[in-house]
Amino acid sequence: MQVSGTGRILIVDDDPMVRKVVITILQKYGYSVFDAPSGQHGLKCVVEHPEIDLVLSDIVMPELSGPEMVNRILEMRPAMKVIFMTGYGDDNPPTHQVKRFGVLEKPFTIPGLLGAVRNGLEKHDHEKNTDGTILNAGHPVNDRKTALVVDDEAEDLEALRGPLVADGFCVLTATDGKSAIDLFASYSGAINVLVSDVAMYPMSGTELALHLLDKEPSLAVVFVSGHVGAQALRHDILSVTTIAFLRKPITPGELVAKVRAVLKVSAPGLPLEISMSAP
Repeated sequence: MQVSGTGRILIVDDDPMVRKVVITILQKYGYSVFDAPSGQHGLKCVVEHPEIDLVLSDIVMPELSGPEMVNRILEMRPAMKVIFMTGYGDDNPPTHQVKRFGVLEKPFTIPGLLGAVRNGLEKHDHEKNTDGTILNAGHPVNDRKTALVVDDEAEDLEALRGPLVADGFCVLTATDGKSAIDLFASYSGAINVLVSDVAMYPMSGTELALHLLDKEPSLAVVFVSGHVGAQALRHDILSVTTIAFLRKPITPGELVAKVRAVLKVSAPGLPLEISMSAP
């Protein structure tokens, strides 16, 4: 029988029975186990527990699939080890992304599960620096700053998200004010900056920012808009020193520089401050 192991494993599966079985087995053999019933909960768990070494996730889940969740996790934790689980076999062949990490087919045996986890963690150990720290182990540049990006247009949302991810930010996204408020509550204390479109319905970006600032006064805010100028924003919100405005269209460099400016995060080759866009 397999010897006991050590490591911190996150189990993500929408089937409570699968989670219960896997948790029982891994805990019996010495692993510390976290579990999540959905992709969104899995993301939250990774943010709240940077000590997690490996994610063991189902592939097919409602709202946010396993591969979609893993893509977002890797934006935060580039060296995270991942194993996918699936019960679909040949009826749903794994994609290239899934095969890159390996697939554990259900139903699996206890030795099969333990072997997959052990091999995954051993590979993870090979990615350590000489001083024992993990390479890219979830500590992005900018001191692990987290941005909440909100825009009701999918293309604009991606245009805001992409440059921040590329610059090392952990990025959470929402397409409306209510979803943004829910995310902010779920990630209590972890979000450093709000990047929001102004003209959204039914809750505008200004209304969203005021609501979040009431909960977290130190929150930095960057407004972006292609329809209104900075003068259209309420005076009370523009008077806050951690709030800035950008007029669309904007370049990736302008966006990153403005976000860095409100967070006071320096960057070689990028200006710390850029001028307020003219109305």
